[in-house]
Amino acid sequence: MKRFVFLSAALLVSALAQAQIYQWKDSSGKTIISDKPPTDAQQARKIEGGTPPASSNSSASENKSLAEQELEFRKRRKESQENAEKQQKSEQQAQQQKKFCAGLTNRMRTFQSGERIAMRDDKGERYFLDDNQRAQEIQEMQQEMDKNCQ
Repeated sequence: MKRFVFLSAALLVSALAQAQIYQWKDSSGKTIISDKPPTDAQQARKIEGGTPPASSNSSASENKSLAEQELEFRKRRKESQENAEKQQKSEQQAQQQKKFCAGLTNRMRTFQSGERIAMRDDKGERYFLDDNQRAQEIQEMQQEMDKNCQ
């Protein structure tokens, strides 16, 4: 059984070592490394030995110390978190704005319906709006909608 496992592992390693790796630059100048050749008529260079050579980008990152790489990583992570928080906050504000506008639209429909509308004064007593008060309320709501709703 151990021989079978060892033989299987040896065959797998030899198959991987025989795999061909191609390297080419795409139309934007980006270096592509793949086990499949490019589909278009670009020139691809075969890389021997199954491991790609160090590109200029990887050699630049190897020259940086681990501490510098860690700082860059933390900075990118912090920026990503801040962007996610900003996005979430703007989505919440948009939802609140949408809710506000929907409520204002419903209130406007009620005032434009012609039904009698009762309000309460400072003492808590109920009174009905006359036509002038209704028109003034409608005008104020329309201004608010024009200012805050699209």
